[in-house]
Amino acid sequence: MIDNSLRLVFVDGPSGKYGAVVCVTRTKNPILTANAILEQGPHCIIVGKALDDLSAQCGLELVNNDFFSPRLSDTNSGRKKASRYGYGWSGWSCYPWKYRRSWINQRNTWQIERHYQRHGESFPQITLTDALHLSETDSRTWKHVVPSDHSKGRIITRVGELRLIKHFGGAVWLTEMGHLSVPFYQACTDNTCTKARCADLLLGNGEVLGLGQRYMLANDILAALELVRGTHNLWYS
Repeated sequence: MIDNSLRLVFVDGPSGKYGAVVCVTRTKNPILTANAILEQGPHCIIVGKALDDLSAQCGLELVNNDFFSPRLSDTNSGRKKASRYGYGWSGWSCYPWKYRRSWINQRNTWQIERHYQRHGESFPQITLTDALHLSETDSRTWKHVVPSDHSKGRIITRVGELRLIKHFGGAVWLTEMGHLSVPFYQACTDNTCTKARCADLLLGNGEVLGLGQRYMLANDILAALELVRGTHNLWYS
């Protein structure tokens, strides 16, 4: 059985500092823990049991995991409780929003986990080159890295990202983007240095995570800088 879990980020706008909690299973008010992380440090993200341990140290209330499950499952009194909370009687609409929200989060987590398991416990991957050759590709799904020089390659637009997500039925890694569309210090895949060793995780409304392998040696970084010197690099435009 998969535990119900919550996650949130508490951000201080002016300073840019944040405290994040992930896989919350027992902390009743995780926003208080996230605030403690932000104010006290030294970490900015805490996950799972370590989070609940920190909550206990801060004197915050811990609850059983089923606290986050949808309530009002006893339909005999559902109508009265629905009326009490101001919701009409239409199946799950009788649930108070705070319980429906937990159910939505749990359901979305299950969808991602099923998608992950269907692909051999990993998310599917596709290179930019292969993505541009899919049948779903049209003029709205990509644009040129350098508008005035089409030889510099193409990149995927937000429309393209959404179509890739739909094509794979969920999260997908998009890899090997054009070198001119990423920071110059990201390593190339080969000596031609047209593609970068990087990947974007596409999920939901598009890219949610970006990864890239950096050059380790100063000479490699300087050589990569020379490649973009005097040219239009999309990342810095």
